[in-house]
Amino acid sequence: MNSEEPPVIPYHFFSPILKQTTPINFLKVLGKSVQGEDARNLLGLLTSARTSLLTYIHSPPLHNSSYDDMLQSCTTYLSLLLGFIAEPQLRNIMDFSWTNIIGLEKKHKMKDTQFDLCSILLSCANWMVSRASAVACKIRESNAEELHRELYHLLLRAGGVVIEVEDQVKQLKGKKPIELSPEILSVYKDMILAMAQEISINRAQIKGNKPSLIAKLCMDVHNKYSALYYGLNVLSKSKGTRVFKVRSYAKYKMYEYQALTYNYTAIIVSETDTENGAGLAVAACKKALELISLADQSGESYANFEPETDINLIKNELKTVRQIIQKTHNMKKMENDHIHYQKVNDLPDLPKGIQLCKPTKFDMAQVDGSWEGLYDSFQGVFTKGKVVKNEKKNEEGFEVVEGENENEKEEKENKKKNVQKKTTREEDSKCTIL
Repeated sequence: MNSEEPPVIPYHFFSPILKQTTPINFLKVLGKSVQGEDARNLLGLLTSARTSLLTYIHSPPLHNSSYDDMLQSCTTYLSLLLGFIAEPQLRNIMDFSWTNIIGLEKKHKMKDTQFDLCSILLSCANWMVSRASAVACKIRESNAEELHRELYHLLLRAGGVVIEVEDQVKQLKGKKPIELSPEILSVYKDMILAMAQEISINRAQIKGNKPSLIAKLCMDVHNKYSALYYGLNVLSKSKGTRVFKVRSYAKYKMYEYQALTYNYTAIIVSETDTENGAGLAVAACKKALELISLADQSGESYANFEPETDINLIKNELKTVRQIIQKTHNMKKMENDHIHYQKVNDLPDLPKGIQLCKPTKFDMAQVDGSWEGLYDSFQGVFTKGKVVKNEKKNEEGFEVVEGENENEKEEKENKKKNVQKKTTREEDSKCTIL
């Protein structure tokens, strides 16, 4: 690296909470209501496919399992699960329970199979982001080009999966958990693409691209983190959640990339504005240094929120950004003090942001061929599993959409009658004794 090349900004990316779910044995739940060995085998495949996928998702981020392995496991399970969604009478016969990445609810429970599909997809996106965060840390030790590529493509794929979730959640019936709301999915996607754009900025700096391009990229990242920060503002009053940590992360990144935007704008105006450029450049650099100080404060808050993050990761990142800005400031101030003598209190206009990274389209699975000709084997489920929806609230106050099929309802009524009969016999017995 020669003296003209800027230092490379070390990456630090947020790692989301992995969603948790209740294990499901499809064969145990539905086996008695289906006919034929093929149908029971299909239920067994569903159970093993879901278990296998969850094992991938909850393995350590840098485990030997690759993205391709996880994707294949995801496709296998979803293609089998889609058989329930394709047949309306099968769609609402089972309970699915999931925690979320926001931390506002302990668990959300729904009978709509579409809920499991959306939650599985979001879990896969979380896996990719968590893996990207781990790869980013690995780059600090080994700046290998293949690691940068893996990091970049993981984030673009994760963004594509979230876009698929945005589409699939439109078909979800009933009260949705907060993390599947359009607003939360949108800002989560913004965060993922902002991370990918950070890599584009680093590569642009290394390759010596024009300041005008880098300034626009930085502005786009600033806008995306701003959208995340203010998008979560509505949830900020919730106590004991991870919202505070996510917002603090977004806040320090928001300031960091606004500072970098001012830094590169300073270079641009000093070269293009002959009348006030030098003074505007100095003013822009001063503003950038103020913003980095704000980023330091927000970064410290982010590190301290549970689960705690190593503060040195944030300090090293912001220290590098400060060095870049300080170098520009020193150079522009010296030029102005010795050549231009301009005193400008105004700040230059910042450019509009541009997004170069494009999410990788997620190829949604199709219904597995094993379902062909087997729907008749589920007639027992069709006749015995008519869902009577019943909405109630859980302990946290969130509505939970549950269902009760006719068999379950009949069993409960019979138990109630038996209890009443038993109580009557006991009372009669007591009367006889007296």
